[in-house]
Amino acid sequence: MRRLYLILFCLCVVAIMTGPGSLQAKTATKLGVFYLPDPELFAKAQLKVTRAIVNDFQIEEIYRQIDSGKQIAQIEPLQKLKSLKNAGVDVIITLRWPLDSSLLENGASIVNGKLEPKTMIDRVPAGADSERVLQLLKRFLNDFGDQIAVISLQNECLGGPGRYRIEDTVRAPGEFSPAGHWLIKVAETVRDMRRSNSRLAHLKISSPAWQAIDRISAEGVMIPEHHEHPKIRLLGEIVKISNTYCDYVDIHPLEMSLADLPRIIAYVKKHTALPMITTEWSGLYRVRDWLREPVDAKIMALIKKEFPKLSLNPKNNEDLVQFAHNRKTPLRLWNKFLEGMPHEKDFALKSFQLFEKEGFVYACWALGYQYNNYLFDLKTLFANMVTKEPFAPNEPAFSDFQRVIEYSGGTPWKF
Repeated sequence: MRRLYLILFCLCVVAIMTGPGSLQAKTATKLGVFYLPDPELFAKAQLKVTRAIVNDFQIEEIYRQIDSGKQIAQIEPLQKLKSLKNAGVDVIITLRWPLDSSLLENGASIVNGKLEPKTMIDRVPAGADSERVLQLLKRFLNDFGDQIAVISLQNECLGGPGRYRIEDTVRAPGEFSPAGHWLIKVAETVRDMRRSNSRLAHLKISSPAWQAIDRISAEGVMIPEHHEHPKIRLLGEIVKISNTYCDYVDIHPLEMSLADLPRIIAYVKKHTALPMITTEWSGLYRVRDWLREPVDAKIMALIKKEFPKLSLNPKNNEDLVQFAHNRKTPLRLWNKFLEGMPHEKDFALKSFQLFEKEGFVYACWALGYQYNNYLFDLKTLFANMVTKEPFAPNEPAFSDFQRVIEYSGGTPWKF
């Protein structure tokens, strides 16, 4: 009996020390894909999360259609949103406010395999513009927020789609820049909506992507609160805003090696106690350099054999990628070409296991479909733009990701 009391006492001590719920298993990282606009593919593989970048003009267009009498079921983005929700997929919406939306609206955001610089810059809405877009956001969340899991305040503020102009990042030490004030205003809007609408109580807020952390961490210094370099200065703001207003911190490990990932994650954790997510993750380490290298002679011979009537003289691998986009190639030839591309074996699986170990809530592979970007199209899951087959597996990324699907408890795709 005395021994029984001792055992019960020890169990009580453990329960008190560990706190409620801590004896339960940790929630596994939810696996998903960024830019795979096909809810059926998510359902087949039991993927749990996706992410979409939504520009303010797209929300405006949705309501133009609704206000003109169009049924919600007939509006494609809303139809897909509902289908994903019904399939049990968490949807992360990343917000953007492009400075010049004309090229994006016309589908001309990619030029010669690269993002058109004008499409990547975001404005800081002010005055009537600010009121208008925030009212649109409120209306959107009120109507469809119950189908959204996470609102991300912005995409890539330092560089990439969503970057700010330098003049919008100017600030004095201890103060916020115009860009920082805008991010706070958006965060407060989402938080107010969450408080006032019980249907939105589940909604989480994610930070913009923490960028340049690989380079700063390599210098062995903490992210400064203020800095003369505009990007580092803005990152200092984003860290502060994240810790004050957000539920998650987002990172985009796109061109990092497996060896560097643990260091990067540890560095971020020195600056925040928030759970982490990755809405864009890929295995592009050293691939950018490979694009500038000459085409392998054996690959060139296969290409010329396949297209004997064409006069081909690519100066590097990027030229051959451009040719594939323009001409379309047989899948076997495309995948043979990619065999020479740098690729860390089982990168997707090993990095996902690291995310799981580090307590990431979400991990979205970038990307599902190709979108005519000569770099990122090399590690998409499907080779839909360089071949004639919409669901052509893009190797080695496809098989690598299939193993992650299986590891996470899903069912690998079969085509």
